Amino acid sequence: MSTGQTLYEEVGGKPAVKAIVENFYDRILADPNLTRFFEGKDMKRIKSHQRALVTVALGGASETYTGKMMGPAHAGLAIDSGSFDRVLQHLADALTARDVRPITVEKVLAILEALRKDIVQAQPVLGQ
Repeated sequence: MSTGQTLYEEVGGKPAVKAIVENFYDRILADPNLTRFFEGKDMKRIKSHQRALVTVALGGASETYTGKMMGPAHAGLAIDSGSFDRVLQHLADALTARDVRPITVEKVLAILEALRKDIVQAQPVLGQ
């Protein structure tokens, strides 16, 4: 990454973030262990919030995240650590599919890892 370049610019800006988020949710919705979290949800709205969140998290200033805080947004979903890990892996795969450099993928995942404490709310259920 060159001096002064944000992670947002490194991944390719707005068009890349849009493509990454689409790929990310394609992967999540194809994962039988994660689809239950999205049943009956407004995916257009979720993707819009995710694009804004990713933009802000990566240092892009073109959008403002106006969604709920992570804890309230995920309250009652009983997201366990294993599910959170799967989501991070799908994001890593979506970033890699866009030829994002491994060091940048690691930085993005570190940013989202910091949200684990706000999102993970349940211990794994035996037998899953």
